[in-house]
Amino acid sequence: MATTKITNTQIDTLVKTAYAQATGQEGADVQIDLTNFTETGAYGQDFTLVRERFTGALIALLAKNFFLDSAYNGENDPFYVDKQKFGAITQLITMKAPEVREASNWTNFVSGQTTIGSHEIYLPIVETKLMAKTTSWELPVAISGSQWDDAVKSEGEFNNLVSYVMLAVQNALEQHKEDMNAMNRNNFIAEKINAQNTSVAGTHAVNLVKEYADSIGETTMTVEDFLSNADALRFASERIKTYIRYMKKQTANFNTKGRVTFVPEDRLVVELLGTFVDKVESKMTANTFHDTLVALPNYVDVASWQSLETLDFDGVSTINVKTADGNQVEKAGVIGLIADKWAVMHTIRDNRVGHMRDDIMDIDDYRYQFRDQYMNNLECSALVLMLDDVVA
Repeated sequence: MATTKITNTQIDTLVKTAYAQATGQEGADVQIDLTNFTETGAYGQDFTLVRERFTGALIALLAKNFFLDSAYNGENDPFYVDKQKFGAITQLITMKAPEVREASNWTNFVSGQTTIGSHEIYLPIVETKLMAKTTSWELPVAISGSQWDDAVKSEGEFNNLVSYVMLAVQNALEQHKEDMNAMNRNNFIAEKINAQNTSVAGTHAVNLVKEYADSIGETTMTVEDFLSNADALRFASERIKTYIRYMKKQTANFNTKGRVTFVPEDRLVVELLGTFVDKVESKMTANTFHDTLVALPNYVDVASWQSLETLDFDGVSTINVKTADGNQVEKAGVIGLIADKWAVMHTIRDNRVGHMRDDIMDIDDYRYQFRDQYMNNLECSALVLMLDDVVA
């Protein structure tokens, strides 16, 4: 395998496209390319393959270990992680215990035939995945002195105007964090849909219209009919609660690697499309569904997954991206994601404000610079919820 330098990808174009879609200036018919944005663990298992960017010689030594196997007890930006926890390189560590075998102390001893002295050793299987890609962007703001003299008549007015500009900058920064979290999550959703469509072992995305149609013996049903049917929406709310319960149990069913795992309560993230939740609530006589959701530690109502240009159901429920693994996925009818928080992590690695003063031009030039880190881990349990027409 060739040596990989830890690169920092410039994503200004992606940021602008994501912002335009999130604010309704552009629709999800424009595909967002996330191949250089997030990562799914392409560095393999050898630390020596990952080297710093400047000289290409030094091995990246600072790693942050995330042990994905929590202690199992039987029976909102939810995905943001502080950079100290995320680490310059995140090494995701999983371990599978050796298979259970018969107890040695209960062996049937046979006179003259049982041998004691040469024992086989059974080691735990430890796997690692390295995450190191970062992305960068900056927001430039120039403040003019003399050219604003006609608009402001005092130092106080000038300071107020500058403060207002900085408020707009802060809003833009907050929008950036929201947009980039959405893109990271959307990449994960698209990878899961692709896994389901390509018959990767396990359950990665479910069509609740199909489940309901099967339960009542129907061979055809449209999404529109489903959303106007009170019984169908009640069925959907019950299934969602059931799938949330499944996520908390040890199973190999909800990840792409067949790894036996579960989601601890404090890491369980449930994001549902608000339009769908509103329809369920409008058809139910009690608020039990909503009460169940808000009681979860990481529940989020999502206004739209990618774009607010078209405000009908198809518009706000559409995802259209080229994923980090190169899969092109365009899908309407996505209503939810149930996932381990550690499946879709992101953080802000560095942020700084650069300032340059030009007295001749009478300009103060500010550059708000950020370096972010995003990752998808498809070995964690997660499930995409969809509504799709059922055709005989």
